Amino acid sequence: MKMTSLRLRLLLAAAVSITAAVTITGFILVQLFTQYIERRVYAELEIQLQLLTEALSVAADGTVSVAPLADQRFSQPFSGLYWQVQIDGDTHTVSRSLWDEGISFQPVSTGPAGQAVRTEGRGPSDQELLVAEWTITVSPGGADKMANLAVAADRSEIADASAAFTRDLALWLSLLAIALLLAASVQVGVGLRPLELLRGQIAKLKTGASARLVGNYPREVSPLVDEVNELLDIREESLAGARARAGDLAHGLKTPLTILAAVARDTRKAGDARNSDEIDSQIAVMRRHVERELSRARIGVHKNARCQPSAVAQRMIDAMRKLPGGGRLAWQLDLPDDLTVALEEQDMSEVFGNLLDNARIWAGSTVRVSAMPGDGHAIIMIDDDGPGVPGDKIETVIERGERLDETKQGSGLGLAIANDIAMAYGGTLDLSESPLGGFRVSVRLPAAG
Repeated sequence: MKMTSLRLRLLLAAAVSITAAVTITGFILVQLFTQYIERRVYAELEIQLQLLTEALSVAADGTVSVAPLADQRFSQPFSGLYWQVQIDGDTHTVSRSLWDEGISFQPVSTGPAGQAVRTEGRGPSDQELLVAEWTITVSPGGADKMANLAVAADRSEIADASAAFTRDLALWLSLLAIALLLAASVQVGVGLRPLELLRGQIAKLKTGASARLVGNYPREVSPLVDEVNELLDIREESLAGARARAGDLAHGLKTPLTILAAVARDTRKAGDARNSDEIDSQIAVMRRHVERELSRARIGVHKNARCQPSAVAQRMIDAMRKLPGGGRLAWQLDLPDDLTVALEEQDMSEVFGNLLDNARIWAGSTVRVSAMPGDGHAIIMIDDDGPGVPGDKIETVIERGERLDETKQGSGLGLAIANDIAMAYGGTLDLSESPLGGFRVSVRLPAAG
């Protein structure tokens, strides 16, 4: 499964590393605690071994006796603390706690006499024992004999202590792991904060609220920001150059078209009406293309663009009333004064100019301009009560800019130009039947802010 979230990746890596570190730490601490307890037990056994040696006496006939030791566990059967004395390898006496059983271990005699040796053995009920033992020389009746003295403790007490320590340690290490995960979450949030800021800046670029990525970024992110800003500069330069070239090309074609129109007139005067009509038809097609390209060249999606459609629409309606047929129409303007869209005012004027002029030509008596809110957008609707457009002709009207009725004035490019402007700003233009019975144009534009 592919993880697309950088935050999730970092948190998962932190969780795995923290869990592994805490687990290894816990294991090492338990081992160190167990070794420490074992050393402490051996140290106490060596003290008891010295006390046992001091309490040991061997009579001339070889009788071994041991004075009572201070630790009462030596007197309690199977208490877990034992001692044993062997003379020349034979067990002569054991502590009361052994209950006449012995300690089974392999005596170590590599060291000098009187040097304590730490080893392990078995005791009553097959108990695992830690054993401290040494070998000394005794001389009952003047004859030297080797006496092995051993003191042992039940290893299960160490195991119980280690288990209790492990339980307590697991609780605290779990709390530590949770705290570290929370700290890692905060750390990841702080570390990714520059990327969040960068995402916000990119969102502003998309909405036109900003022209470049701005802000203070860490050294790891700054190269990316610089590269993006450089690409934005190159893009702006390329767009500006493309608009200039398109404008130059369109303007350059206007003169040849004018000459061709003059040739067509001369041809008609010469009696060749069929060829002159064909020339005029092709000139009209070329003029429409030129006009559209000039309009496209003028479209400039400027950053931080803002305008209020109500004010622009009012100015354009006032202008439409002065055009032929405009004074007889009822112009209804229902746009909120506080509605603001992310368009340059000139481009908004171009949209309204083309759409309202189209409505002026086709409307019977009424043209209405209204709006409705959208998700981050504003939808401006222009309705008329004219004949409308057949459903199978709508795409043709938008895409090709053709005129459905050649008897009507105009170039047939109004809808196409408005669509180009809307798309340039990330909007759309839709055509449908109007509630007034005619034609509705819905322009969906990004809302400012």
